[in-house]
Amino acid sequence: MFAESLAISLISTNLVRACSIVTSLQKANEKIAKETFDFLIVDLLFPEGSSNELIGLLTHLPNRPKVVVVTSLSDPWHIQSVLTHPVDYIFKKSESFQTLYDKLKPLISGNKPKLTSKNSEIERVNSLLSPREKDVLLAVGQGLTNKEIAGELGLSVRTVETHRRNISKKVNLHGGELMRIAVHYSDTQMWTSLQNRSV
Repeated sequence: MFAESLAISLISTNLVRACSIVTSLQKANEKIAKETFDFLIVDLLFPEGSSNELIGLLTHLPNRPKVVVVTSLSDPWHIQSVLTHPVDYIFKKSESFQTLYDKLKPLISGNKPKLTSKNSEIERVNSLLSPREKDVLLAVGQGLTNKEIAGELGLSVRTVETHRRNISKKVNLHGGELMRIAVHYSDTQMWTSLQNRSV
């Protein structure tokens, strides 16, 4: 089971001293009512439903613990529709334990994660594109077709194609590399909007 594997990994790396695992929202609520925590890893979806209400409760505690959401959902926009409260980090279960460890270590120690090359690449893209080109890139990263993008943005398909060509020229990326940055740009924009919500 994912939770047990994650707990064993975190304890074996000395990142945490103790772990408690609960398998239902009811048990999680009971545990939080009795104990205080510095750090919680919460699955977004429990067998009986979303943990969004539980996360909302956590964010309003006097000594708010750091909250990390782990999910098997892959679409950031689906995650955003389920999760309406601010969290410190969101991780996909498809990520390796090493990736989780690398991201959790600075969070637990209180340090901010270092800017990665992917983040600096996103900053570069942000600085080069117009607002409408950013909208198109975001939609491309969500996997929409030119026709779907045109419908969403109220543009013609030909205008979307022109924006995509211009984006490719401005960022000097083509094909798979452009798609990779579009997907990362889409994820980054969604995570940023989730993590910047006020508590």
